[in-house]
Amino acid sequence: MALMRGLIWIWLSTVSVAVAGLGTLAWLLPLQWKDRGLIGLLGGVVLVAVAVAVGWWRSDRATKRFGDPSTLRALIVGRSVPWRMARATLLALALSLVVLALAGPQYGSRTRVLHKRGIDLIIALDFSKSMLARDVRPSRIERAKAELTQLLQQLDGDRVGVVAFAGETMEFPMTVDYDAIGLFLRDLGPYDMPVGGTAIGRALIAAKRLFERSTTARQQEDEEEEPRTRVVVLLTDGEDHEGEPLAAADELAEAGIRVYTVGIGSRTGEPIPTYSADGTWTGYLRDEDGQ
Repeated sequence: MALMRGLIWIWLSTVSVAVAGLGTLAWLLPLQWKDRGLIGLLGGVVLVAVAVAVGWWRSDRATKRFGDPSTLRALIVGRSVPWRMARATLLALALSLVVLALAGPQYGSRTRVLHKRGIDLIIALDFSKSMLARDVRPSRIERAKAELTQLLQQLDGDRVGVVAFAGETMEFPMTVDYDAIGLFLRDLGPYDMPVGGTAIGRALIAAKRLFERSTTARQQEDEEEEPRTRVVVLLTDGEDHEGEPLAAADELAEAGIRVYTVGIGSRTGEPIPTYSADGTWTGYLRDEDGQ
């Protein structure tokens, strides 16, 4: 029995040291790991080895209580001690390799240049005075600006231009400087537009011309560059009473430009607030009859 205990102790010590050495080697080698923290699960392999060793010790003790060990070994049919230890060693090794595989070892690296082709995007934003209505909090125009800010934060390498419109249009040229676009949108308001109204058709035509100017400039810089996908995102709260927006949309479709429309506001309508030059609220916009 003493011999068996000695063998169990030697086996357990050897496996524990081997697993610990494997974990240390994994930390010291110049490797990258998908999840280095999983290497700590090698401690679980040691616990499995301890459980196996305890099982052997209990089995050996039970055998000794049953009778003389030398006599019982001749009567018991089963695997020899060296065979069982070899099998347990292979189990510990397999579990250790599984843990290391889960940790995701990676060796070596290389640099590869990836060419990404973005899209050309024009934001057509309605700056008519009706966008000051507050049926959408804090107001239609501020909500639209907030949504556009989130959109700009998600872009990467896409060129963006802006067409601000009411009765007339104001344009911001195509750029990848999203901070500049955000500053332009933040500082512009409905009262900065020279002409009131909602000229959606005129805004779409202005977007098409902005695309054309941008495409011409880009082709002069790089004649071999492939054409980009061109998209217009139109944000408005009302109808166009000053032009033909459907005809303008058809014209853009023929040029291969996609138009996506986002409506701002509620179906029931909302009074339009008015403000003085210093930003003080003065009431609501009324018609000729004072309604």
